[in-house]
Amino acid sequence: MSEPTDSPSSQEPKSGVENVDIFFEKSKHFRVIHADGVWLNFGVNSTIRLIFYNESYAIPNQIVGKIENSILVGDDVPKRKYDNGAMNPVRELEVDVVLHIDTLSALVKVLQRNLEQIQNVAKSNNTQ
Repeated sequence: MSEPTDSPSSQEPKSGVENVDIFFEKSKHFRVIHADGVWLNFGVNSTIRLIFYNESYAIPNQIVGKIENSILVGDDVPKRKYDNGAMNPVRELEVDVVLHIDTLSALVKVLQRNLEQIQNVAKSNNTQ
């Protein structure tokens, strides 16, 4: 007669709360970005798209440099040339995050809870 084994199929289902270690690993495309804002767009199949962007003024595509005694000392600002002809604000799109409705719902709850915590900390710091 063989001894009972401890295989998953022979184990009784466990009840109650358990802890499990979760490990984080950064993908090769992981990066930290600064976001000045987010653009929302509804996707297909109950998804929402969050497109984070940085906002700045247009970078000129050409400047006229000033040379004194054979040394470049700066640029002549009035002669800057821009693609659209003006120094308008530009929104550089950094990342497009697509979330399913269930993930979005969980994210909203986590953000709300953390927002309340950070507001309480800021409030207590201001009263000291």
